[in-house]
Amino acid sequence: MRHSTVVILMALALVGGAASADPIGSITAKWHPPNFTSGTIFVWGATHNGAEAYGGIDPLEVAASPPPSGEGTILRRNPQTGFLDAFCIELLQEPHTAFITYAVVMPEDAPDPGLYVPGAMGYEKQEHLRELWGRYFGAAKLDGLKAEVFSACVWEIVYEDNQTVWDVTTIGSPDGRGVRCTGTDTALANTWLTSLDGEGPKANLRVLTHPNYQDFLVETPEPATVWLLVTGGATALIGAVRRRRRR
Repeated sequence: MRHSTVVILMALALVGGAASADPIGSITAKWHPPNFTSGTIFVWGATHNGAEAYGGIDPLEVAASPPPSGEGTILRRNPQTGFLDAFCIELLQEPHTAFITYAVVMPEDAPDPGLYVPGAMGYEKQEHLRELWGRYFGAAKLDGLKAEVFSACVWEIVYEDNQTVWDVTTIGSPDGRGVRCTGTDTALANTWLTSLDGEGPKANLRVLTHPNYQDFLVETPEPATVWLLVTGGATALIGAVRRRRRR
């Protein structure tokens, strides 16, 4: 098979890999204390009875070695800090302040190991999170209070089963597995949640997952941008191969 054909097939495999339940990349990163929050949320549910939980953006520093692989190479970083802007989706596990390697997966396949929730969140919750991010991440990025509200919304989506009525002030799951919050603007959180009608903009999201530590929701470029990044690199590689052949 010609080298150019091999490279193009590899690019197609990377772009199309998002449909798989298997990891679609890896990245080594460590958690820093939230850099953009103005207080603490108190959480009930998920075995937390009034426990303190950090709301807001969780900055993740990416290690240079080992280098990211697959879609881990293209996750969207904060241009000011170089960190990944992330949100916790797993209240029962602690973040890790030393570098560890995470698998990159689709949100519907997370969290891992799914403590307190019956397995992965599934497609419907994934789409709610995509719309939440598409509508409100811009506001959350500019305001610490709204970053906390965003966290409360994320936890409501991930943990509540009864999603016909969004309400972060009550546990709505019939078996009591949901989550409720105080210490943040719960009225704004409920307003954001009830606006999710499937018609808003949707971000392209991935989850960094690890069986022993907290999982994080992050953003990746839209598929068209991914294609340009991958095929642009493929084109450069093909050119290098051809130049070497001419020598």
